[in-house]
Amino acid sequence: MRLAAVLILPWLLASGAVQAQEPPRCAASGETPVTAEQVIAAVRQANCPSGSRLQVPMTVAGQAIQLQMSGLCQEGSVRTFTWRPSLETRPLGFSCLIR
Repeated sequence: MRLAAVLILPWLLASGAVQAQEPPRCAASGETPVTAEQVIAAVRQANCPSGSRLQVPMTVAGQAIQLQMSGLCQEGSVRTFTWRPSLETRPLGFSCLIR
């Protein structure tokens, strides 16, 4: 039994069967810093499917809290990070899975 597992494991790793699949990107994602209201409107306009990943830079850090509380994102999926499009600017990055 162990021998079979040892022989099958490299095949599984090579085939990608064990790798997690990245969720599709929400069309409302972008590179330009925006407000929470702009993000909510863009997600509605783009009709992003449930489970798609939204990733945007925020104009003001407090906007991320507003987005998190809006009910737009799946619970536990919100992530913030430093978005560094250039050496001079560092807006707050916001990422979540659409509810």
